[in-house]
Parts: sequence; C-alpha cells; structure tokens
Amino acid sequence: MSFYAENAKTDAAGSDTSFTVGGFSDNPIIEFNPPVVRPYIGDSLFRNGGLTGQNTLLYVILEDETGINVSGNSVGHDLTAVLDGDIASPFVMNDYYETATNTYKRGYVNFPLNDLSDGLHRITVKAWDVNNNSGEGYVDFEVADGKIVKVQNLINYPNPFTEITHFRFEHNHPDEQMTAELNIYTSDGVLVKKLEQAFVPTGSHANEITWDGYSDTGVRLPSGVYIYRMKISTAESIETTAYQKLVIVR
Repeated sequence: MSFYAENAKTDAAGSDTSFTVGGFSDNPIIEFNPPVVRPYIGDSLFRNGGLTGQNTLLYVILEDETGINVSGNSVGHDLTAVLDGDIASPFVMNDYYETATNTYKRGYVNFPLNDLSDGLHRITVKAWDVNNNSGEGYVDFEVADGKIVKVQNLINYPNPFTEITHFRFEHNHPDEQMTAELNIYTSDGVLVKKLEQAFVPTGSHANEITWDGYSDTGVRLPSGVYIYRMKISTAESIETTAYQKLVIVR
C-alpha cells in the first residue's frame, strides 16, 4: 500500500508491505453446509407476501461459515436472483454483495428492482459458498398499481392491550410522503379518538403510530371492543381506507 500526503508546503510519501491481499491457506476449512439466504423486499422488516411498489429494492442477508462466492470465476456459481421462475434471465448480483464489518461469514445485498408488473411475484435468491455448497431462499410479494394506494397487514399490537398499543401497516408507495389518519370508534360507532401522522419514505413499511388508550377528551377508555379506521393518503391525494378491531382490557 502506497501513501502520499501534503500540507500545501511539503510532500510526503511512504509504503506498507506488511500485509497480504489474496493468497491461500495450507489448512482450508472444508464443510458441506449450504449458505443461509434470507431475501426481503426493501428491508428485513418486510413480511412475506407483503406489498411494495413498482420500483423497489431486493435486500438479502447471507451467512456462511466459509464465506459467499462472488468471484464470478465459476460458471453457474454466481450470486443470482430469479423473478417468477424465469431462470433464463437471472439477475447476477456479485457486484452488489457487501460483507458485514469485521467478518467474512456474513454479508448483504441491496439490488434495485424496477418496472415490476402489478400482481403477485416470487423472487428466489441462490448463493454458493467457497466450498461449492449452494443455498436458496425466496420472498413472495405483491406489486399494486401506483395510481392507487393499497394497504395490507393493518394490525395493532399488542391486541388486546391495557396501556399502550402500536398500529402498523404495509403499503405500495414506499418512496413517497404518506399521511395516516386513524379514527377509533366504540362498537356503537361513536368516534372517541382521532390520530394523524405524516411519514417520510421508509420502504414498504410505514412507521408505527402509538396510542395510550385515552380519548380526545382525555378520558381513559374502559374495557371493550373498538373499531378503528385507517385512512392513508399520498401528497397527490391518492388515498385508501382499511378497518380493524382492537380490544382494551383494564
């Protein structure tokens, strides 16, 4: 490694030959376990079968005792992704692999997926380790028309709850500013709480909304079943609504 430095008045140069890049081991590790391959859409919070937009990101976590082979020198041993079983047109992701800090046993891939068609999809990722063991993983996801907002997996947790609950949902506009309006009703249809929150782009998952079980008038609501309505809208006023139930236990 060669070094150069300057301070506008003086130049300096040097080198370090004390380390080796490459080479081989006299006692290589031989093992027959396949790499662990865990694909997601956007990030590791993605739930299998969830929603995303037409332009998104394939995120993969890979682990192996001897490391992932991304050399590109072995025919058929590339790190690849196949969309909807189209094995004739794989995505080669060798150049997108990054090792985790201070270890060769774990790494990540962030690979862009663009112009996806609407509907259900599966993407399968295959990786090889340096001992020629292969491993696979897949993720299912749904792409919805970007001209509408679609909400999926609207939940609150814990449910039932006593003190605090968190509302969470997936949507198909991962790179846009979103606004969520949450209305909570009694089983008789009386509005008792209204919450509004804006979200910056956060991938396929919106940030959580937290509620402490108090009404708009500051009253701690009693035990019972409540209905909540979540209305999601974009900056272009594209919106949709979803409903769920929650239970308060005092």
